[in-house]
Amino acid sequence: MDAHINFDSQKVVYRRLFFDVQGNEIDDDNIDDIWDINERELSENYDSFSWSGFTCYGTCWIATHPYIDGYIDEDNKTSGTIGYIVASSKEVTYWDTDAIVSFAVTKEFRNHGIGYKLVQCLLDNYPCSADSLPDIKLTWPLQLIVRTSNYQAQRLYRKFGFKIIRTVKDYYQNDPVEDGYVMELTFFQKVMSKNIQDSIQKMK
Repeated sequence: MDAHINFDSQKVVYRRLFFDVQGNEIDDDNIDDIWDINERELSENYDSFSWSGFTCYGTCWIATHPYIDGYIDEDNKTSGTIGYIVASSKEVTYWDTDAIVSFAVTKEFRNHGIGYKLVQCLLDNYPCSADSLPDIKLTWPLQLIVRTSNYQAQRLYRKFGFKIIRTVKDYYQNDPVEDGYVMELTFFQKVMSKNIQDSIQKMK
């Protein structure tokens, strides 16, 4: 089956697959599809232990194909999931910040805006991993790393405000060995402390 036959990107469904660990239930029904896409589309893969940490302390959005029965890819495998993006907290990534740890769209469905929409869904709903909130303004960064030769991905991230902050020499050790750009986006959110909220309540 040709994945492009009657394909309508407007019918792609985007949904959150699993949630952060703060009181939310984890849904891993489609985790096998994510693993398959990761191994098929990316040269950077993770073991099951790493994926377990990402699912428990992270956020994932997936894009599913509009055909109910899925599509048949070139390996004759049926799948309804055609893309995903995963971000995880600094406690799991061991970075200084939360980070986007994996992001891929099946090649048959690229150039339809699916990657853009996945990043948008993630950022529009991204939680803060801070343990406590300051009184007036909350800021926190989200980072990712991308191959220096991956200009298409860099352009996509720049559209959302990510900026290159440094280069990591030989970050990618698999074929080909290559430097990586660390890109960062800082979120700003105004918040009120409980004391301020209580004062407002008393004035009502």
